[in-house]
This record gives sequence, structure tokens and C-alpha cells, in this order.
Amino acid sequence: MQDLQYPLNIDQEYPYVSCITKSHSKVKITNMQFNNIRGTSASKDTIKIVCSKGRPCKGVKLGDINLTYNGAEPASICSSAHISAVGKALSVSCST
Repeated sequence: MQDLQYPLNIDQEYPYVSCITKSHSKVKITNMQFNNIRGTSASKDTIKIVCSKGRPCKGVKLGDINLTYNGAEPASICSSAHISAVGKALSVSCST
């Protein structure tokens, strides 16, 4: 990957702001894996995993992730998800 805004992206809040009902996503994401990904990011936030508060993501696994941002330490945005990392992976912390 080269110069992507969010190289790894799960975002269940993208329509939430404009929805009339303001309800949480009804889609449950489980057992999602991102493996052997390398490249550069156009933003400091290289990983965005924002899941539904009503149905948090479970079993998200990151393995051997090597993403950089202009030589600086990359960051992540994460909420309502249970994430595990193996091998070389960025530190991602979430609230559940």
C-alpha cells in the first residue's frame, strides 16, 4: 500500500452522524484478520477500527503489520473492539 488515508479501516460510525434514527449498526463483525500488510500511510492514523457500541467487533486479529507515516511513529483510532496482535504489529488499544 502507498499513501492511503487509512490503510486498515473498519468504520461502523460513518453514516451515524447523518442518520435520522441515530441507532447503532446492527452488523456484528467477528473473526476479521489483517495479515502481512506493509506500506505507507497518508495520515498518522494508520489503523482505524471503530465498531458499533451496540455490537462491538470481536476476534479482530492484526499480524505482521508494517505501516509507516513520513518516518514518524504511526498511531491508531480504535473503539468498541476486541483486538489481538501477533508478530510485528502496531500497538492498538480499544475501549469496549
